[in-house]
Amino acid sequence: MRSTWCLAILAAAVVLVGGLRLSECGASGERAARKAARKKPAPKAPPPADVVDGYGDNAGSARKVALENAKQRIVELLRQEIGDPDWQPSDELLDLEKLQSGPPKGWGVIAEVDNPKPTTEVDGDKALVARYKVQLTPSYLQAVQTHARQERVGERHLLLVRVLGGVLAVLLVTTGYLRLEEMTRGYYTRLLRLAAFAVLALAGLALLVIA
Repeated sequence: MRSTWCLAILAAAVVLVGGLRLSECGASGERAARKAARKKPAPKAPPPADVVDGYGDNAGSARKVALENAKQRIVELLRQEIGDPDWQPSDELLDLEKLQSGPPKGWGVIAEVDNPKPTTEVDGDKALVARYKVQLTPSYLQAVQTHARQERVGERHLLLVRVLGGVLAVLLVTTGYLRLEEMTRGYYTRLLRLAAFAVLALAGLALLVIA
């Protein structure tokens, strides 16, 4: 009986350690999201660095390159705002149609400065340059904060599933071990322990890879 309790305690410890690591990761993301939520940016004109360029053989290609550069600049600004250099906005937050459209259909984050103009800044060859202004508007920041809250809720649900799955795995393995130990009258105690630890390890691995 003492060995059974030891097994149960060790199994529970494995699950708790995994849960604590997951909680720490979730808490880190939550702190970053709260930091972004506390910020209250005042409307202001964007600095010159927030004007991005794009070069192409024609107006269409120049605009396409400039818009991609504008999206990348938005990602950089959001990461600075949140304080997480690895945070990646969702595809919805980087939808070009919404980024360029003003309220109520969009956020007005990207605006073309002027029509594409000829330039010779690309290897001395003639090309067209398109310029867009990038500014994180209050409505866009509000949408980002809403998305961050939804991410936190999803992370909490996933963590709850993992914790409950770990507890269930411990209970099932412990119950199975007790019954088999009783049926075999202790002749296969070592083998049963190894099997129990193997099952718990596999269950813990399965819980960790849950997307």
